[in-house]
Amino acid sequence: MACDNLVYLCVFNSKEYVNLLKMLMISVKFYSKIDNIDFLVFTNAKFEQDIYEISSLLEIPIKTKFIEIDSMHQALCARAHIFDYEEIHLYKKILYIDTDILAQNDLTEIFNLKIENKIYALKEGTIEHEYHGGPMFDFNTIDKDIHGMNSGILLFQNTKIMQKIFKNVIKDIEKHILLKKPLPPLGDQPFINYHFIKHSRQDTTLLDNYCKIYCIDPPPPPSDPNNIVLSHFVWPIGDANHKKERMISHMNHLLNNHINIYNAHEQPETYDKTVIVGNRYSWGDGYILFEDNGFLRTSWVGGTYKWLDKYTIEATWSIYAHVLKMNESYTSFISIRKGDLDCIKGEII
Repeated sequence: MACDNLVYLCVFNSKEYVNLLKMLMISVKFYSKIDNIDFLVFTNAKFEQDIYEISSLLEIPIKTKFIEIDSMHQALCARAHIFDYEEIHLYKKILYIDTDILAQNDLTEIFNLKIENKIYALKEGTIEHEYHGGPMFDFNTIDKDIHGMNSGILLFQNTKIMQKIFKNVIKDIEKHILLKKPLPPLGDQPFINYHFIKHSRQDTTLLDNYCKIYCIDPPPPPSDPNNIVLSHFVWPIGDANHKKERMISHMNHLLNNHINIYNAHEQPETYDKTVIVGNRYSWGDGYILFEDNGFLRTSWVGGTYKWLDKYTIEATWSIYAHVLKMNESYTSFISIRKGDLDCIKGEII
C-alpha cells in the first residue's frame, strides 16, 4: 500500500547521476524516517539494474517509471511529467528533489508542513533572469524583482490546480519545440517559474528553514543541532563529479560531528550498549565481532568501536573508520566508510 507522501527524482544520461542518487539515498537511510514515504525515480531502462541495486543495498523500496528521452533538454524537463505517473492518485503531498542533494534530517519534517494550493521552492535570483522565466514575462504587468524559484526542490499538493499548471508547463515546452523557438537554459525551470508565478501560485519562504542551497559561496556546514533537512549542491551546473566531491565532503562532516549535530550527547543513555556484544556480523567475505569494553574483532585485524547514538556505531580498524546504522533489532546494518563513503550491508551470523 502506498503512503500519502511521495518523493520523486529523475536520473538520465550518465552513470554519474546514478552515483549522486546513491549518495542521496544513503543520507536518507542514515538521517530520515522512510516508513511514511514512497520513492519514485523517473529514468530509462538502462539504469534499471543500478537503481535496483541501490534499493536492495539500502533496503529502501524505490519505484521506477521509464521515460525514453532523446536529449539533455528532455531529461531536464522530465520532472514536469509527474502527473503522468500511473499511481499519482495515491498521494496527497509530493516532493521533487534533484539528485545533487543530501538529506541531513528527517524528510517527514517537510511533509508535516502545512501547505496551500501552491508550489513551494527555494528563492533564487529574480524572474527578470532567463533562468527564472525572463523573456516569457510581461514586465508591464508583473514586477521583475519577484523572487525566482530554484526548481531542484519542489513541494506541492496533489490537486487539480497543480496538475493543470504542470500540464501547461509541458504544453508550453512542446509549443516552443514545435515552433522552433529558442529554448531557455535549465530545461523546464524557466517554464515552471513562469506558469506558477504568473498565477501567484508560488511560495519561496516556507522551505527556507528546512532547505539550504550550497552554491559558489556556500554556507558553512552545520556543527550544532539545526532544522535543515535537505542540502542542495547546485554548482557547477551539469558537473556531477564536482558536486559528488562536495557532497562527500559534507557527508563526512556530518559523520565526524554526529554527536553534536544530532544532540546525541544529550540523549538519555537508557539503551542497552551490551545488546551487540558477542554478535558476529557479515562483512563482505569476512566478519566483524563486537566484544566487551569497545573492542572489535574482524577477519583481518583487531579494532575498536564506540556508540554515537542508540542505532549508530563508529567502528575502526586498520586505517579505516566506518559508521554503522543498525536496524531496530540490531540484526543488520548499513555501513559507510569515512572518506570515500563506500557502502556495505551486514547481517548477524
